[in-house]
Amino acid sequence: ELLKVVLFFNTEDEKLQFEFYVNKNQKHFETKLKKSKEFNHINTGNKTRTDDYKQKLHVGLVLNEMLEDWRNTNK
Repeated sequence: ELLKVVLFFNTEDEKLQFEFYVNKNQKHFETKLKKSKEFNHINTGNKTRTDDYKQKLHVGLVLNEMLEDWRNTNK
């Protein structure tokens, strides 16, 4: 399940192109991030730490979704 939040790139060029794509589509990223609910069940016992972990997991998940979409449109 945690592989859903780790980004794997085929090349350095692909990574750079995807970073450009995300920067260009920041609103789309933010919209998807607000809707992300997976991993909301996590609780570390410390609210600050829990919120930080959830945010990082949501960011990774959304970026992976965007990477998959980006790859599918750039075949």
